[in-house]
Parts: sequence; C-alpha cells; structure tokens
Amino acid sequence: MNKILLFIVLHITLFSFGYTPRQAQVYKTIEQNNRRQDFKTSIVEIHKIIHNSKSTDLDKYEAYYLKYVVYKRLYNFSEAKDNLDLAQGYADKTIHRESLRNKYQLELLLIQVELRNYKCIFR
Repeated sequence: MNKILLFIVLHITLFSFGYTPRQAQVYKTIEQNNRRQDFKTSIVEIHKIIHNSKSTDLDKYEAYYLKYVVYKRLYNFSEAKDNLDLAQGYADKTIHRESLRNKYQLELLLIQVELRNYKCIFR
C-alpha cells in the first residue's frame, strides 16, 4: 500500500508542474534506484540537482522532497523531516507555495502516523 501511495504522489508531483524530459528522466532514474534499494546512488543524483547552479527553486524543492522520500523509506524520520523542511523552504519561494504547503502539512502528518505519535495528531 505504501509503495502504491508513494508511486502516485511522486507521479502527481513530477508531472503537475511541467518538467522537461531531462528532469523527468532524472527523477525516473532516482525512482528506479530506490526500487532497487540503491539509496546511495539516489542521494548522489539528488545532490547534483541541489548543487547545480541552474536548478530553480522548484527543482531544489523537488530534490529535497525526493531526499525526504529516500530517508522516510529508510525509516530515518529525523533526517526525512529535515529534508522535508528544506523542501518547504524552497517551495515557499515558488508560485506553487499554497499547494506545496498543504502537501508539506500532509507529509508531516504521515510522519507522525509512521511514528505512531497519535497524541500529536489528535490534539
């Protein structure tokens, strides 16, 4: 179920903002690496996007979001949340800030569910 949800979220995210074929290929490669559990290669590819001077704020948002997904899949929730926060910092600089803010809040909620921190959810 989690894999299906991840697949749907990634594809909606990747194609809702009109990526170039090159960007879509990079994200597809990262997704394939993750399926093979080659997370180190994914992180290297993500860092290339983050540190590329031609990357836009939206590119960096997506890169940090993908990094969040990798760490969440590894059950490293503190590192995942740090990357989600960094992603949101770049999202706030885009014209998509409102929809991405909603996605950010949903992801925070999902982290709490994964951690089974229901008290935090139902306050």
